[in-house]
Amino acid sequence: NAAGGVLGRPLTLINYDDQGNPEEGVKLATRLLEDDKVDWISSSLISSVILAQAPTFDDAGIILLGTGTSSTWMAPGYEHVFRPSPAAGSVYPAMAATAAELGIKVTVVGPGAESDIEGQVAMIEQQIGAGVDAIVCAPNDGDAAAAALSQASVPVLFVDTDANLESKTAFVGTSNEDAAAIGGAYIAEKL
Repeated sequence: NAAGGVLGRPLTLINYDDQGNPEEGVKLATRLLEDDKVDWISSSLISSVILAQAPTFDDAGIILLGTGTSSTWMAPGYEHVFRPSPAAGSVYPAMAATAAELGIKVTVVGPGAESDIEGQVAMIEQQIGAGVDAIVCAPNDGDAAAAALSQASVPVLFVDTDANLESKTAFVGTSNEDAAAIGGAYIAEKL
């Protein structure tokens, strides 16, 4: 804001914790619309929360920039709901095809819900114990994943979400700060 905001408009950051809970997400969507009078929202990382909030924001004509990767919340064809990242389901087939071409065995594991941090940690620990040659991880919680992966003696690659792990091999993903600036500029143009 000190440099003029986005396209000359100041921004106010309002941050609430949906706790990874769809019902709490809907309550917060109503609060953001009715009490805070938001012009746009960058929503939860949890697709089930975005799926629950999307009709509320779309019906109100408020842009919802969701960051989850599940394709389920894009299926209804909302006019005001956007996702800046690819759907996870579109990534796995390409990954499997490339791995097959290279003669690499790939095992994809993941918890049933994006909010299941403990489940992801248990899966990381299981893969380390199984003696895999490398781990590619899209952490649900960077700190929890990094703590579990600190025991790994194999290359670790983070995708989508980075984590503070000194021994990581690399991170592949978008800069959330750059994406927010681009998204903010787009939304400011539309307001």
